[in-house]
Amino acid sequence: VFRLPRGDYASFPGNMALAAAIEGGADKQLAVEQGKLMAQDMRALHINTNFAPVVDINTNPFNPVINVRAFSDDKNTVARLAENMVAGMKQQGLITAYKHFPGHGSTSTDSHTG
Repeated sequence: VFRLPRGDYASFPGNMALAAAIEGGADKQLAVEQGKLMAQDMRALHINTNFAPVVDINTNPFNPVINVRAFSDDKNTVARLAENMVAGMKQQGLITAYKHFPGHGSTSTDSHTG
C-alpha cells in the first residue's frame, strides 16, 4: 500500500506484480531499485521509517486481505524479494520493518469486516 498522492510521487506495481515480473525474466535487481525509489520519495518528505514490505505468504488464492500485497505463495520468493526491497530502502537511509499479519496469508475473510 503506497499512500502518497500518485500524481506527485512515483507509482509502483504491487508486490505480486513485481514478483511476477521478476519471475518472468525481469532484472532481478528490480526489487532493490523499487525499494530505493520508494525510499527517496519518503525521505524527501522527511519520513524515515517504513513498515514494509509485507512478508506474508499468500497461501489462499481467494484471500481478500493479503492478496496482491504478498509477493508470492512461495516462501523463498517472498523472502528474497522482501530482502532485496529492504536493501534498496536501507541504501537510502530508510528504517524498515517487515510487515506480517499472522494468519492473514491463508484467511478467506477480511478481518477488517468479518
